[in-house]
This record gives sequence, C-alpha cells and structure tokens, in this order.
Amino acid sequence: MRIGTDLVLRFENVDIAGAPDMYVYLSDRTDGEPGTSVDLGRLKATNGSFNYAVPAGVDVTAVRSVVVWCRQFSVTVTYALLT
Repeated sequence: MRIGTDLVLRFENVDIAGAPDMYVYLSDRTDGEPGTSVDLGRLKATNGSFNYAVPAGVDVTAVRSVVVWCRQFSVTVTYALLT
C-alpha cells in the first residue's frame, strides 16, 4: 500500500466543458461519481495543463478515478479512470 506523499495529479492538455462551481475529486469509484473521495479543490482551469498536490496520507491504492464535479448542480462534468 502506498500512502501519498509528494504525489501530483497532472491534468495535461485538457479541454473541459465549462460549468459553475467545479471541483476535482479522487474517487474510489469507476462510474464518474465522487463516491468515497478526496477533495483536491476547485478546478484550476477548463483548458491547458496544471497540477494538484495529492495530500499526504491519501491511500492512492484505493483511488480508481478522478472526477470533475459541479457542486451547484450535483453532476459529473467529466471523469477519468486511473490504472
């Protein structure tokens, strides 16, 4: 089991549809829902490349996907499975 320290989640050349109040989550699910998740904060941008620090103590072996979630409407904007 690897515990997150000095780990970074990288968004590379993304083009994400705009929506209000978007946040990034590390999720234990594979269906685009936040599930049991770690909140990485507001989405930094809807296009381009940027990083999020993974907080120390996060069990990355339990993370199955990254979810961009619109809090205002409680919907998934996009998600990516992690392998």
